[in-house]
Amino acid sequence: MKMKCHVGEMDKGLVGDPVACAYLARILYVQWGTLYDVDDLRAKEREKKLSFKYAKQAALASGSTREKYRMPAFLSDIPELQKHFLLGLPVQSQEYFKCTVRGDMISVSFVDGKGDGHLHLPRSIRASNVLRRPLKDLHINEISYDVWADDPYAAEPRLGCYRIDDPAHGECGRLVLMVDHPASGWLCFPGGDDEVFSIIALASLVNIAVIPGRTNDELLAIQEAADSISSRCVGVSFLPSDGICSSCDGDVTQLYPVSGPIDSITGCGLCLRTWCD
Repeated sequence: MKMKCHVGEMDKGLVGDPVACAYLARILYVQWGTLYDVDDLRAKEREKKLSFKYAKQAALASGSTREKYRMPAFLSDIPELQKHFLLGLPVQSQEYFKCTVRGDMISVSFVDGKGDGHLHLPRSIRASNVLRRPLKDLHINEISYDVWADDPYAAEPRLGCYRIDDPAHGECGRLVLMVDHPASGWLCFPGGDDEVFSIIALASLVNIAVIPGRTNDELLAIQEAADSISSRCVGVSFLPSDGICSSCDGDVTQLYPVSGPIDSITGCGLCLRTWCD
């Protein structure tokens, strides 16, 4: 006989109790009996994701901090739930990352000694989604870095979080974030609890990548600048008529001088995507 837990019917006040949240996370995560059909599997997957939510809620309800927290006993033997409990702790992004904004571009790198690598991305909703997708699926859909590395036909790693799982590798066990267009670069997270804390810090930086919607006056000014640039281009020009790259949403007119001739324009200088196709 299979057991079922109807969380929606439980007292909503439980979400403010860290012990109750930790207990809910555990009973939702633990498998009950044999799963027979697709519906059962889908239900189990929903319960698993909900268990992660309650593990994070346990941390929020406890008022714990990164420096001072106590892992609930109900989660002590389930590594996945432990990680999601840590994901619920507050972390300041500047503890792990430094961010430089230059026009419509952002550069993100670790504070010295915290991790390795760097990311470059345009300030746009699409670019922020490049970070949101792998972070959202983290610890659920990790990819083997070494399987990709050993593929003789692998051109580039696809967007995602890769776990280095080769014992002979000097960075074995560390998690690597790979991104794709319109962002570029990679990040190698530190080990231990700092891995989770640095992921929280990176997630808090995501909103920096979203640039507010432009006003009509701003759009008109960009379009006028694009007209001026196109009229001064001495070669072939594929500059968008509105001056905004369709791939990264960046204002590309800022890349060119306000006077004088300009060479051929065939792609975006912000995200490096070609406009020739």
